[in-house]
Parts: sequence; structure tokens; C-alpha cells
Amino acid sequence: MPLRDDDLILDVGTHNIGSRAQASDALTKRKTGAYSLHHIVPYCYPLFLGFLIERVSNGGDQWTKTTIATLKTNLLLEPEGQQPLATKFAWMGANLFEGPAGNFRLDDPKDLADPRERVRPRGMGEAQWAAAHALGDALEAIGTRGEGRNGYNMTLTKPLLMKQVKAVLRVALDLATGKNVHFHPFTASDWLIIAPKSGNGSWYREQVKLDMGAEVTDDMRLKFRELCARHPSSVVQYTLPHNYLYKPMIFETRFWRLIRGDDVVNLQTPEYGGIPRSQPG
Repeated sequence: MPLRDDDLILDVGTHNIGSRAQASDALTKRKTGAYSLHHIVPYCYPLFLGFLIERVSNGGDQWTKTTIATLKTNLLLEPEGQQPLATKFAWMGANLFEGPAGNFRLDDPKDLADPRERVRPRGMGEAQWAAAHALGDALEAIGTRGEGRNGYNMTLTKPLLMKQVKAVLRVALDLATGKNVHFHPFTASDWLIIAPKSGNGSWYREQVKLDMGAEVTDDMRLKFRELCARHPSSVVQYTLPHNYLYKPMIFETRFWRLIRGDDVVNLQTPEYGGIPRSQPG
């Protein structure tokens, strides 16, 4: 017998919805070079969507089954892949855009109380951006997200009924109005470079603390070459003495942020590869 609208799906309390998993190989292979994938609304919300879909898939009515099939077809790159369904939804392309690693973004929201992206990449459609945030709102209204030893949790203060799950699925359909399985790729005109000042390198955030006067070893040189290789879009150069370290290693980096509507940018800057940079002054 199909689940009825007033049937209980989740009771009051804290529910573990899964842990963070790596993106699938199929998704990773579509990335541009060394850029990263950023979630519009935090990972745990689309993870929770997938968790709920798993809970109701077998007992839903015909509308629910048809809707879930549409979401899987239009939002998942590999609907039948090896990852759990919740993880697939956590990495759905409609909630992702590609850009420089968070360490090199001046507007990365990961450390904020509400870690949603606040600036839409200019090349991404407004409808998709709004639909992703609406889905986040719908899932946030159900419970409070949290993170513990076993992964992500959602804490509910009211019972969750089937009719509320259906309401969430209706919101999710706005992201699945067409085939929408790919993330928004890195697009230079979405981003503003904040260039380092001449002669004054910016501190690299993963810098290893070393004692003054420490001997510079081959292993140390290799480590810093690897750091540079991992972030070629941002590392301009680094300073590492040949023999002994008399000052901290400095990476001269270019930092990035998404272009806002009120930015004044120069799109014709050859030394930055045609990527927008901030206007002087």
C-alpha cells in the first residue's frame, strides 16, 4: 500500500543522513584542470534530499515514483552508478559551479554560519540559481543541520510527514525542468582577480611553520613545488632560499572572487590571460 500523505517519514530527534564523500570519477573527469567544485547550497542539503528519496522510494504513490525518476534522470550524472543515492544527489551538477580552490577565494562562504554561496556566477542562469536556493530553504525548514563524528545530521523538532516530503520534491523539480546533470564550468568572465602587490607576496594559507635558520632540504623543495602544481591558477611564484631559511617562505598568489553587480572590471588585461582584474585606484 502506498505511503499516505499523513504517514510518518521521520520522527522528532536527530537523524544521521550520511558522511561527506568524494565526487565520482565521472564528475571529477569533467573538471577543468586544477579548479574546484563549489556547492551553491551546502553539501548536507542535497545529501538530505537524497536521504529522503531513499526513505520514500519503495513506498511512494505513482506521483512520487514518477517525480523521483525525473529527478534521477535530469539531475544525476550517473543515476545507476556505484555511489549511494544520497551521495549522488549531494554532488548533483545543478548545485555546483567550478572555480579556484576555496583557499584562494576571498568570498568563499565555507566558514560562515550560513555557508551558502551568495554571489551567482554571471554565466549561470538566474532560474537555476534561484531554484537551488529554494531547495535549500525547503530542506532547511524541515530541520537544523549539524555535523558530528559520524557525518551530517538533521535535527527535527516536528515530525516529518509524507506530504512534506512531497512538497520538497516539488521544489526540487524546478532544478530538473530539463537535463541538468553538469556543473557550471569555470568561466573566466565570472571571476575577478585580486592581484598581489608588486614585491609583496600574499601568505599562502597552507604554509608550513618552520624554525628560522632551518636547512632547506630537497624534500622541502619538492613539497613546495607540489603545492604550486596543485594550484596553478593562483600561484604566481614562490620564494624558497637555496640553503638556509632566514625568513618564512612566501608564495606570491593571485586571489579570486566572483564578480558582483557593482564591480568595475577591466576585461582587457593581457598579463592576466584576459581574465577580469580589479581596476587600479
